[in-house]
Amino acid sequence: MVAGDPRLLPLAIRDARSVLLVVAHPDDECLFFGPSILNMWGDRSVGRALLVLSSGDYDGLGEVRRKEVKGSCDTLGVSTDRCVVLEHRDLQDDPKKWWNEAVVEGMLKRYVDSWHIDLIITFDEGGISGHINHKAVNAGVRKYISENEHHPPAYAVQTKILPRKYSSLIDLIPTSIPFSLRILEALLFPPPSSQGEYCSYCRRPLRRQGFDREQLEQLPAHQSRVPPA
Repeated sequence: MVAGDPRLLPLAIRDARSVLLVVAHPDDECLFFGPSILNMWGDRSVGRALLVLSSGDYDGLGEVRRKEVKGSCDTLGVSTDRCVVLEHRDLQDDPKKWWNEAVVEGMLKRYVDSWHIDLIITFDEGGISGHINHKAVNAGVRKYISENEHHPPAYAVQTKILPRKYSSLIDLIPTSIPFSLRILEALLFPPPSSQGEYCSYCRRPLRRQGFDREQLEQLPAHQSRVPPA
């Protein structure tokens, strides 16, 4: 009974049947979002889609990285026709360039409508790693939410401060406290009367620290990003 409480897992996430992950570059999907996809949507009947807004050609490896992301999609259970890497002149991989939010919004709307998406997951304002392109993706998704009345709910993976990123298991303490309080609330009090409500754009602790086995399996798909030993 508690497992289905919307305070532990929002109804928008629990009931999603067509989920879209929006990232900036190839390999973002496994480095930052792999656990969210693999653990929250283990049911393969849930449709998964990946929209990568650039080929990551900053180092001249765009075509290689475009091919690599296809292998990553296979591991994540994303079908080929819903694994898209864009090549747009205004969305080029550049750690010093803020992407045009209107372009991001337009691309997002196109695929949300085409794929009948009912849940979006992306970066939060901090972009997880702080990359300016990641932050621009967040801004573009927010623009889409604000300008499209019948949008699906969107959730963002939270950026951690630097010490927490590298604290390994120690980070379980500050991460688990808010969730433990929600579990206690679910045990002691009935769920809210209006269970159909959800926030338009939510920051939730979707990220799990560290790599798990599935993430490590994905990394060979992105060999161009692995530094030599």
